[in-house]
Amino acid sequence: MLPRCSTTSNQLMFPPVFQSYADINVTQDISFTAPQLKATDPDFAVDDRVLESQKESLIYSDDCALFDIQRIETTTVTPQGQTIREQSGRLVILAHNEHVGDWTCTVTVTDSGGLTDTTTVRIRVNNVNDSPTGIRVNITDTLTGAVRTVSVPDTKVIYDEDTPVTLQVIVDDPDLRFRLNAPSTRVDPAEHLTCGLISAFQSELDVTPEGAAEKPTMDPDLCISEFTPTNNEVGTFTVTVTVRDNAQTQTQFRFKFQVANVNDPPKDVRILSPATGFNLLAPTQTLQLQGSATDVDTPDTLLTFTWTVTIQGGRSFTASGKTTSVQIGNEFDSDRTVTVSLKVIDLADATAPKEVSANQTGSIAAKPPESINILSGSMLFVLLGVVAAAGVGALLFMRRRKPKGPEPSAAPPQGPATGPQQYDYSQQQGYDYSQQGYDYSQQGYDQQYDPNQQYDPNQQYDPNQQYDPNQQYPPQP
Repeated sequence: MLPRCSTTSNQLMFPPVFQSYADINVTQDISFTAPQLKATDPDFAVDDRVLESQKESLIYSDDCALFDIQRIETTTVTPQGQTIREQSGRLVILAHNEHVGDWTCTVTVTDSGGLTDTTTVRIRVNNVNDSPTGIRVNITDTLTGAVRTVSVPDTKVIYDEDTPVTLQVIVDDPDLRFRLNAPSTRVDPAEHLTCGLISAFQSELDVTPEGAAEKPTMDPDLCISEFTPTNNEVGTFTVTVTVRDNAQTQTQFRFKFQVANVNDPPKDVRILSPATGFNLLAPTQTLQLQGSATDVDTPDTLLTFTWTVTIQGGRSFTASGKTTSVQIGNEFDSDRTVTVSLKVIDLADATAPKEVSANQTGSIAAKPPESINILSGSMLFVLLGVVAAAGVGALLFMRRRKPKGPEPSAAPPQGPATGPQQYDYSQQQGYDYSQQGYDYSQQGYDQQYDPNQQYDPNQQYDPNQQYDPNQQYPPQP
């Protein structure tokens, strides 16, 4: 070995020189110590004339955030008894998920005189699959656009029935992050997440639901669920969301989704009795009423049935009850249309009761004509007149039938009679009133006749003549 001149820091003339360095392969999240970076410096002499205090210091630096360079100094003693201090750089690499990929880094070594040399270090960071983490659910009210984020397990959210919502699962997966050295490339370009949703349901309706509850489902690729709960879904869903990656590692998140009841009106309101087009043959009659209705969220005990029966142009009659009856009457002389109305009210919500109605039409017979009341004042007057006329007729008829007998002892009046002649009822005329067929006792009237009434004895009466009992007979002059 040729001797070299002794040098000091003021006499350094040559830069350091890196030794060759191989490419490095590391795995994310695993600490790795690479082979040492070594450089030599021609100004650094190793012989008897070199003092340890004159040995040069080398400084290693880099432009890469992937690793740290630790300065290493080793001391050895030559056979000649010289102490040699050797300097090198140690690469300590701890790469994370975002470091996955190929890196090219430049390392620089600088001597005491500021002279440098550089080398390129190529490092490949290999990916290790990471499980999805950090699940949360965004719930969007489709009607209002309001968004609620659920990130704490077993949180309960409440929405009214018939409110459409969209559930979107948000999850963190380190393999879906973008690389630091390639911002447009994901850590694992092949990574794909699949979402699933299962739920347990507890009904909270006061009545038996019309059908089974419809549970929410989720699009496995989009991790989105669109759900519109109805009356059947009133209650609480315990929802568990599961997210899996390509390696089938998974994570889960659970929350509670409560559907609050909104009072629904009665439906299928029907009038079972009377039937459509009913015809009531009597003007006064008891009408049987029967109705039915269903309510998806209210017991029958909170439904009221109110009936109104209206006669066209006339009165209205009311009744209450699911099955009942009502007495109605037609006060008109003609047939009339009858309208039966049923009103069903849901009182489950006293502040806002729900009401539904149904109608049925039919007819009712006319009121019959009024019967004659012989005891009424007008009819009594007419009958008295009839009886009086009949009595007068009978007396006149009797007068014409008077039998011939001896002349009365009294001298007959001289000359022709003048003026009205008074009729003597006390004379025995030999007339049998019972033979004339007039039974005055059957009329129920006690008729008094005026004995002073004047009658014309010369008037001729036909015994076969029929007399009109309604005819009024004025006294004859």
